[in-house]
Amino acid sequence: MQRNLRLVLLPLVLMLLGLGSLFLLLGLMESLDTYRPARAAVVGVSEAAEQVAVTPGLSPSVVLVVVDGLREDASGDMPYLTGLRQMGAYGTVRSGQPSYSMPSYAVLSSGAWQEKTGIVLNDGKGPLTVDTVFRLARRHGMSVVMVAHQWWEELNGREAFSSVLTYSDSDASLAVDAWVRDRAVAVFRPDPPDLTLVHFMQVDSEGHAAGAASPQYRDAVLATDSYIKDVVAAMDLTRQTLIVTADHGHLSHNAGGGSGHGGWESELVTVPLVMVGAGVKVGSLPSIVQQTDVAPTVAALLGLPVPGGAQGRVIWEGLASGTEYRATIEVADQARQASVAAADQAHSARLRAERTTRALLVILIAALVAAGVFASRRHVDPTGAKLVAASALVYLPVYWLVYGVLFRYAFSLAVFPDASLLTFVRIIGVPALISLLVLYVALARSRAFEGRGGPTLAVEAVTAGAMLSLAVVASAGYIVNGARVTWHLPDFRIGFLQMSALLQFGLIGLLAWAPPVAVAAGFVASERRCYSRNRQVL
Repeated sequence: MQRNLRLVLLPLVLMLLGLGSLFLLLGLMESLDTYRPARAAVVGVSEAAEQVAVTPGLSPSVVLVVVDGLREDASGDMPYLTGLRQMGAYGTVRSGQPSYSMPSYAVLSSGAWQEKTGIVLNDGKGPLTVDTVFRLARRHGMSVVMVAHQWWEELNGREAFSSVLTYSDSDASLAVDAWVRDRAVAVFRPDPPDLTLVHFMQVDSEGHAAGAASPQYRDAVLATDSYIKDVVAAMDLTRQTLIVTADHGHLSHNAGGGSGHGGWESELVTVPLVMVGAGVKVGSLPSIVQQTDVAPTVAALLGLPVPGGAQGRVIWEGLASGTEYRATIEVADQARQASVAAADQAHSARLRAERTTRALLVILIAALVAAGVFASRRHVDPTGAKLVAASALVYLPVYWLVYGVLFRYAFSLAVFPDASLLTFVRIIGVPALISLLVLYVALARSRAFEGRGGPTLAVEAVTAGAMLSLAVVASAGYIVNGARVTWHLPDFRIGFLQMSALLQFGLIGLLAWAPPVAVAAGFVASERRCYSRNRQVL
């Protein structure tokens, strides 16, 4: 009777835990999708900042060229861009998390990180509620033209541009990049706008299709280099400034259907920066530039105040500015800098306090569970306990081998071609179920298989052990990020493991009834066949 009760209760408990884990996962994903921080409210600039003289700036006209998906190392294969490096300031830009396109466009526009803009995914949630350099220029009566993907207009609003020429994802091709080149050249005649945004897409498209190590990606990079050459040929670098950068990089390959970017790998978050022309100092930048620094630098070149919501700084090391000009900008920018510093300090203190509270809660729960196990140790089957412990130690290494070696998936957000739950289940769940099957074969067929609990309880012990290891990972993620995205974005490196563990825990828990029942059914059928043969013999 006791054994039959255990056969019913253990799968039921595992299934309930699995269901709870999936509810936690869905809540976490929904909160990420709907994230809108309080800090994303429109941030006005001080009166002193608004009175910064618009003219004369360091440059009468700035052209910002964004090459979508261009890795920093791939930019070294662009002969024309390499030549421009020697004529101006150049360095490396570090983009933020997650490294998707729309969030990066928002950072380049505003100088604020994803956590502050609230733009986290490519889900069309514009316009931005923080100020942008394009809006700022228009408020000061400047002409602002964009020849770019439609998401830039969606983020900044139509009113931020005096002229808009856009394309969409369905148009992205070499022909569209040639169209962008032609329209960009045309807007410089007869008089160039004060601020022009030029956005090439084909490098990113080829990265998605074939990966950054492919010939197609290299061909797109070289084609874009020739388009930049054509754009510069239509410019007057004595009166205009060219800034070339990218939103993100790309993985070298797309094994497993990965999207190519979104994660934190160096090749995804390291992109080039080249500045050449009026107001630019020649030479290498001494340190890595943050992506939030681009918008403030564009503003300083035009003689504008830094956008009020920006968290970056002006890249003065690359600008040929006099002491008086720099002082004028920096004095007007003091209030914003003090606000950024105070907000960052308060943010860090609150985050530390919340993580400490969550850690204490996890420790308390773990202690209560350990005390319960210790109190009931006399009733615990030692064979089953050994199987649980072995499974807890072995499951994650087996899963990582299946996930990373067999399927060649990246341990990164870059592995997901879209943010749908079905994609998440396919990429994370299938390797999990294969790994669990490997454990069943490896451990349930051991001597413990013939222990007191029988084959069914042995399989359940393996399941419980795998879930125990995932519970540890999910608990660590909870300590760092919490159960939902609320006032701050998660640490996405830990968050990826956290969401992966929750999904695996849920799937394994919900399917916990299937292997034990299948084993029990097979065992019963085998006994019946043996009984039938024995009767025939008698």
